[in-house]
Amino acid sequence: MTLREIVLAAIAFLRSGRSRLSEPTSSSESNEQSTDDASSSEKPTTYTHEEALKFAEIEAKRIVQSDRQAVRYVKYEKFFQDYGEVSFVFDQSGRAQMMLRMLALNERQSDEHFTDEHILSVARAGHMLDAIRLYRLLHSADLLTAKRAVEAMLKPS
Repeated sequence: MTLREIVLAAIAFLRSGRSRLSEPTSSSESNEQSTDDASSSEKPTTYTHEEALKFAEIEAKRIVQSDRQAVRYVKYEKFFQDYGEVSFVFDQSGRAQMMLRMLALNERQSDEHFTDEHILSVARAGHMLDAIRLYRLLHSADLLTAKRAVEAMLKPS
């Protein structure tokens, strides 16, 4: 799989609004998704406050906010090999979409930081795109520098 294909797959995953762990798809849903195009009028999945609290109870490492306006929590997202904040911000009807964003370095608690060793283990597991993203975050590097650095990490000494 090329880097371009990986990026396109990641973008499609993010646009789907689904979490691999919390929303398994049936075979019929996956068939619908594969025929989905930009003109689709599918509405994104929304959740009640109680459903959001249930997600938080199951997945949260720590709770950031939990009230009637929003539920926000931090979890380790295996798909991205990193910590992210899951947010449910409720509208007037009391429903919310699930959103995930990766944590910036200054938002992390001490046990949520990562090192070059973690980046190397992610790369060795075959998750090059995630390793490059993590390297960029940790070292404030541009894409090409990060790609070359991760590739250099993988070369035997």
